[in-house]
Amino acid sequence: MLNLILLFNPTVLRRLRFLLKWFFFSIVLSISLSAPAAGTWAPLTHPPPAGLNNSLLLSDGTVICGDGGSGWYRLTPDIHGSYINGTWSPIASTHYTRLFYSSDVLTNGYVYVAGGEYGSGRDRAELYNPLNDTWTEIPRPTSSPVFSDAVSKILPNGNVLQGTTGGNVWIYNPTLNTITAGPSARNQNEACWVKLTNDCVLTVDAFGTQSEHYAPSLNTWVNDATVPVSLYGYGGEMGAGFVLPNGNVFYIGGTTHTAIYTPGATATAAGTWVAGPEMIFGGVGLGAVDAPAAMMVNGKILCALGTTNGFGSTTYFYEYDYVANSFAQVNGPTGLTLSTAPFATTMLQLPDGGIFYIAGQGSTQTYIYTPDGTPLAAGQPVINSITQNADGSYHLIGRWIAIIP
Repeated sequence: MLNLILLFNPTVLRRLRFLLKWFFFSIVLSISLSAPAAGTWAPLTHPPPAGLNNSLLLSDGTVICGDGGSGWYRLTPDIHGSYINGTWSPIASTHYTRLFYSSDVLTNGYVYVAGGEYGSGRDRAELYNPLNDTWTEIPRPTSSPVFSDAVSKILPNGNVLQGTTGGNVWIYNPTLNTITAGPSARNQNEACWVKLTNDCVLTVDAFGTQSEHYAPSLNTWVNDATVPVSLYGYGGEMGAGFVLPNGNVFYIGGTTHTAIYTPGATATAAGTWVAGPEMIFGGVGLGAVDAPAAMMVNGKILCALGTTNGFGSTTYFYEYDYVANSFAQVNGPTGLTLSTAPFATTMLQLPDGGIFYIAGQGSTQTYIYTPDGTPLAAGQPVINSITQNADGSYHLIGRWIAIIP
């Protein structure tokens, strides 16, 4: 489990305290009426000033979004902690244009971005300092790796495990501000990495059913078990993966299949896979062809699904319940379905338990999905300590303060 070590100025700290107070209130709030069948959607009161794509939750509770080029914008909740009534403001632009790329909020509160399937930043990485609103380029390794639209994951020591669209793997060290070669994996093109409760990083190798996991303590990839169903679908695409509240992992396929992984007893031991529930509803097969999903504070997963024979033009919304091991259809923001390709949409969990949703590629249509039910106790944020630095900023150590996709 990753501890976050963050830097805040006093204004940011007051905002964070309010957000945590609001979130704790939502945890203990009891609902006396019958719980609805699903959550509720609400559009943001103020639309963004530009079409958005990626979204990231910063350590101060604000959300920043890229526009698919070099432009970036910040969503700040109102004084009551409402994202629905939040306001937008521009922030500094990146040096390179990017669409579909690696991105992480680091343990020091900075933002790391690398690559881009489209744009000028395919082989470049940058770092955002939210305190002074600046982007700086990270020095490139002499071998000039091409990151493209690869996946990345934060390691226990705060470094970033950076993939490529092949087998090459890199490691970004925020302290040294360097990118160095890491141990190679098998092909990771369009893969989804999931960090396990033992800090290992699980993956299903591209276009197949063989899995492996990266063991940070050994800096090596370990051969893992074979997935019993094919998760890679149209165009070699698949969906998201999540650690469930019981410690197992749930993967959503680009096919109609899902799979559940139970980790091995040690960092070097292989786990086991079983097939999950099929995504066939009323005789119609759906899947997550490069589509988003989000783990919610009630333990369920909100999924954007579509047809499996292409990228499609209609998004269907389902919640996966790991206790029942089943799916239930829920409404989208404008009705039962949304007229856009699932892959073009994005989801981000917020500190108040809501899901921030961008309803299309380069879209100004933004919504908040508020899940039903009671948040799990394990999902509550924890502050271990707050100390003041000599410059007046604060040093905070805790967990679940920010959720990374």
